[in-house]
Amino acid sequence: MSGALPLLFPVVRGLIAATLLLLIGIPVAAALVRRHGPRPALPARETMDGWFERLPGLLAWFLLICSLLRGALQLLSFADPGVPIDSDLVRAVLLEGSWGTAWMVQSGVAFLLLAMAWLWRREPRRLTLMMVVLLVIAAAAEGSLGHGADDVWPGVLGRVVHAVHLIGSGLWLGTLAILALVVFPSLRSEESLPQLAAIVRGFSYPARIGALLVVGSGTTATWRYSGGDLLGLPGAVWGQLLLLKLLAVIGILLLGWWNWRRITPSLTAGTPAAATSLRRAVAAELLLGAVALALTAWLIGSPLPIPVG
Repeated sequence: MSGALPLLFPVVRGLIAATLLLLIGIPVAAALVRRHGPRPALPARETMDGWFERLPGLLAWFLLICSLLRGALQLLSFADPGVPIDSDLVRAVLLEGSWGTAWMVQSGVAFLLLAMAWLWRREPRRLTLMMVVLLVIAAAAEGSLGHGADDVWPGVLGRVVHAVHLIGSGLWLGTLAILALVVFPSLRSEESLPQLAAIVRGFSYPARIGALLVVGSGTTATWRYSGGDLLGLPGAVWGQLLLLKLLAVIGILLLGWWNWRRITPSLTAGTPAAATSLRRAVAAELLLGAVALALTAWLIGSPLPIPVG
């Protein structure tokens, strides 16, 4: 099992990050549908509302499972082979220290979100408010489970930078993924083109804010972790992974720009082929986003190019 841990850790980290991004995207996408989408009681709107009702609970359940799995992997990484795990080890790894505290907070958030998603499934506005609060807490906890907690940062700055990076990614790519899953399939007819165009135009605002947060926090973290030696990044595994992630992010930005400058005006003009072009471009964006997310999961567990501790 010990040989599998280095592979399992990034997989679980990536799944947790992807789940958080989707959860962050749900309130944003739901707000776009309420403002620009079909009227309530129409079939397309009922389909979307059904998804928005079920997804928070499903994703919260998955987040809780993944969080518990991460705790188990962390525990196994400190256990000696063949030696039973005792209560002292559990307490030292999972219940004490900054990592254990952050893990307990995130697991607790997942449980609360699961409970609230069931109790308030018929009260979307109340659930949305609770989701926003809990997801900010979960993002802050996630920022404490990686390099954000290293002593290369003064105080809690590293945790804040990583939390902002996660929230920005959720506003941008998390919302786009929810739109692709929930909204776009329900607006395939030519009669729905004006609503689809309005939702895409509305999405440009949270997307820009999210992209700015991602770029700003990513630049800050890169400068800090490289010690200002950006030219030395290719010489370290962490730097190589970062450069690959940067290429993926640049690709997403270029596709987003193409959507905004070319496809969105065609949607607004009512061009039927624009909807197909939009779905293809969004699929490419999300594929690159998945690549960037996978690289991020490896980055978190990779040694930094500067000394820590």
